[in-house]
Amino acid sequence: MKKTILTAGLLGFGATKTLQYSSENYPEETHRYFWSKIVNKYYNGSPKNCTHKNFDKVHYLASKIMKYRLFPKVQVDDLEVDLSIKYGEYTFKNPLGSAAGIDKASVMIDGLSNLGFGFVEVGDLSLEPEKWTEKPAYIDCYQKGIIERKSVIWKNVYYNSGIQVAVANMWNRQNKILDKKFTPISDTLVGLTIVPSKTTIDSIPYLIKSDYEQCIEVIVEFSDYIVINITERDKSKRKVAALLREENELRKLIKMVRNKLIMTLGKVAALEYSKIDPQSSQNEVIDISQEVRKVIYRNSLISKNNVPLIFLKVDSYLSEEEYKTIAKICEEEHVDGIVVGSTVPINVGLKDKSQRIFKEEVALGGAGGEITQKYSNSALKTLYTLTKGNKLLISNGGISTGKDMYERMSNGANLVQIYSALFLRGPYAAKYILEEFSQILKNNNETAQSIIGKNSKV
Repeated sequence: MKKTILTAGLLGFGATKTLQYSSENYPEETHRYFWSKIVNKYYNGSPKNCTHKNFDKVHYLASKIMKYRLFPKVQVDDLEVDLSIKYGEYTFKNPLGSAAGIDKASVMIDGLSNLGFGFVEVGDLSLEPEKWTEKPAYIDCYQKGIIERKSVIWKNVYYNSGIQVAVANMWNRQNKILDKKFTPISDTLVGLTIVPSKTTIDSIPYLIKSDYEQCIEVIVEFSDYIVINITERDKSKRKVAALLREENELRKLIKMVRNKLIMTLGKVAALEYSKIDPQSSQNEVIDISQEVRKVIYRNSLISKNNVPLIFLKVDSYLSEEEYKTIAKICEEEHVDGIVVGSTVPINVGLKDKSQRIFKEEVALGGAGGEITQKYSNSALKTLYTLTKGNKLLISNGGISTGKDMYERMSNGANLVQIYSALFLRGPYAAKYILEEFSQILKNNNETAQSIIGKNSKV
């Protein structure tokens, strides 16, 4: 037994050192070559290979590597340009984050931070676990493969272990931090994305808002920001998403979420206040907000001790009227920001029928990668104009290079996220993108903060 453990340890140490040497000494082309072999083995060719079992294999392996931080930490702090983004009391060390969907159980936060991301978004999280459907989960069915095509087909991959599992993992991580078993990267911000469970949507849709409310109560102490996701994640949820975009319904949802946030923080503050010695505070005016900050700072897994921001996540292919409604409500209900862009319905971007993968639009999933760029850019410019640049905008969809990132921020994004790029460029995608982005800023003598919205009208 001891021999087996020793052998495994030596192999793990050797693999880690190999990865570190590889990341420092081999060019991106080499990494992409080996990465493409892995991805194409599991996700291309015959559709029968594109199943959720194969996806699970790679995702499980990636989650373990990230959880135990086996990928060497990359250096993105010495790029000679100011990449920081400030918004209110928050400072993002760089504007590139990992999108929801990569870490669905709060186990990859530190691993993703080590890869260079400025912030990590966990989710989507629902009250109840969402399992795979019985149908295959096609990841990509283009003949050329996803590496060459620069787009990914995600089908039937909207699953998660449930919000309780994610919170349990957060507490476990926090205990390790308190026991000084490891030190996290202190300036990486963490967001949590919440959605209603499939059971609620299918069986008791009138309780959808209650799902969001209950999620808030569970996660309020664990996040720098909370994302209310009302996107059309698949065909079965489009009717629900459309309902939530109606002005009255959306306003009710946001008010309910904000009230629950305030109530939960109030309970936290009251608990902390009850611990104060009455004699020592008899002649003092107690700032309750400071008590909230103390508890959040002590109990949370996040890097800052500020009250969480509230964001709304919307699709990138809505009508201008829908965006006007969203912008108006976000302003009036004091929503801090908007996450815009996600996958698009698989056949939306393929006008030529000969290019279509499926004869009809599939029930679940969507297309990600380069195919979503025009939708994300258009929606971003519209929302930047409608919000007059006063809301924090996070954009994702089709970002895989530093040039893409520069364009997106110039169109109004304060922050950007990637997902498909990790499959297209490999695990060091964040490093490559930030290096390319920094070089553009350096050539133009600019900072990340200074380019936000320069190509959009206010």
